[in-house]
Amino acid sequence: MRVGPALGLAVLGLFSSSGAAGGAVQSWHVSGNRLVDAQGRPMVLHGVNRSGTEYACMQGWGIFDGPAGDASIRAIATWHVNFVRVLINEDCWLGINGVAPGLGGSVYRDSIIRYVGLLHRHGMYAEISLVWGPLGATAPPTSRALRTRTIRRWRGPAWRRRSKMIPA
Repeated sequence: MRVGPALGLAVLGLFSSSGAAGGAVQSWHVSGNRLVDAQGRPMVLHGVNRSGTEYACMQGWGIFDGPAGDASIRAIATWHVNFVRVLINEDCWLGINGVAPGLGGSVYRDSIIRYVGLLHRHGMYAEISLVWGPLGATAPPTSRALRTRTIRRWRGPAWRRRSKMIPA
């Protein structure tokens, strides 16, 4: 079942971390109807989707569709992008429903966490967006069951401790 992008924003949010030098992203907040930086200046997001992470794992041949290292992120930076939407798959994230052990669960999560860390080091914000839910699911993307399972997994202490991308 394909889950709408609104769920990604509503449930998982737009994540950033303030970091050290080297172009790392800075903290931001909402002021009225605007996103503003730490100095109160309005932010304008110029972004792209990073496709592949929502389907490669389920198809059994990888996590990313194409390069996902430092060089590929430097290439994206040449487009003057400051925001990347990373699409994810719930089955891959949880390592369930037939996902290969070498591609799902902690392997998948660690790969996403590392990729987001690289984005941050290059001064790009990341939105982690759940766009694929369970195979064969008939419930709408706003169903309580889907939200409950996903939120519980995303709010887990291991994710928060390792990524520092989910507010406590």
